Amino acid sequence: MVMNKIFVDSNLWIYALLEANDKTKNKTSVSLIESLIHEQIIISIQVIKEVHWTLQRKYKLSEIEIKKKIQNGIFPIVRIVELNNNIYLKSAWVRDKFSISFWDSLILSSAIENDCSTLYSEDLQHGLIIQNKLNIMNPFK
Repeated sequence: MVMNKIFVDSNLWIYALLEANDKTKNKTSVSLIESLIHEQIIISIQVIKEVHWTLQRKYKLSEIEIKKKIQNGIFPIVRIVELNNNIYLKSAWVRDKFSISFWDSLILSSAIENDCSTLYSEDLQHGLIIQNKLNIMNPFK
């Protein structure tokens, strides 16, 4: 059985890990992630960094709480990929072609470089198809 490779951006993990914050986005994010359990969920180390930083700075969670949420809620179901030279160089092309931020271009480039078929994100243009193979989906639309 061939699994699709699916990239899930930071914002969806944050909503999924914070039940009390935004109940609608929490429910949608949890349902989406649960529906992908039989696919190969890919994230970059950048996603872990963004989730950690947001939980710490914006939501004031302790290091212990953050570690527990990431260790129990993300690590068991994803494959984490590193940022590399190809991703960095491709991100310049992505920024130029689609006029998006540096950070979003790294996410998009990570999904492309790892042969993902779908990138779930709240931050990118819903329905955009990159290189005839990567579909950008906003699950809140």
